[in-house]
Amino acid sequence: MKQTQINWLKEHFSETSEYLGDGYYRFRKSDEASYELAFLVPCACGSNNVHPQITLENHGSEYIATKLIDMEVTPPIVLTRNGETSEEIDQALADLLKKFEDVKK
Repeated sequence: MKQTQINWLKEHFSETSEYLGDGYYRFRKSDEASYELAFLVPCACGSNNVHPQITLENHGSEYIATKLIDMEVTPPIVLTRNGETSEEIDQALADLLKKFEDVKK
């Protein structure tokens, strides 16, 4: 993900969850070199489940999706980027980014 996409997310979403029609949207800084992009859905216990949450880490001029968590599916998904998981994580990021873009149109 390029810095321009990170800037767009920072401009349109906040560190706190914001309900926008179909669930809660959140974009927050994790630490100095990473962000979390998350879509959350209400669950029966009164809290929210990530569906999904993706961690983006800074690698030079771009951000790489390094972790995928989805607690709304069965079985829950918790993936860390490696040679076997990179395509699945990248596709989940593309899908989630489109969802974020579509809700702000």
